[in-house]
Amino acid sequence: MKILFTIHFFLLILVISNSTLITVWFDDYLSFSIIEISQKDSIGRSYEFEYSFLQVMVNIVCYASGLYFYLKVPKIKLNLFLKITTLICLLGLSSFLFELSHWVINFNLSLIISLPIVLVFSSVFIGIGFCKNNQALN
Repeated sequence: MKILFTIHFFLLILVISNSTLITVWFDDYLSFSIIEISQKDSIGRSYEFEYSFLQVMVNIVCYASGLYFYLKVPKIKLNLFLKITTLICLLGLSSFLFELSHWVINFNLSLIISLPIVLVFSSVFIGIGFCKNNQALN
């Protein structure tokens, strides 16, 4: 679980940076997206991809690993944080799976709910909760 938590946290940092932490060495461009809730419908026009395939896959793996981790966490006093983070991971995962479908099916609707900064803070609180309760992340 410790490795999964570390991977999830690292991917959260990539999600917040729109994966530009990887590409900054090539194009000197760094951007951040800490909260995004958007809906776009471009009826009559071709769909413009707002995210690269790499960004969509990083988001999917991040939210999927987070969902798995937070569902497997032993219930501690921070049960509310676990429920919030699980819900945010579920919303983010479904949003980016929907975004991934644009590469398979041609349609013009985009629905994104991404709250990685909330997950970062919740993860910190959950990590502190583990330390206080002397529960190891094996």
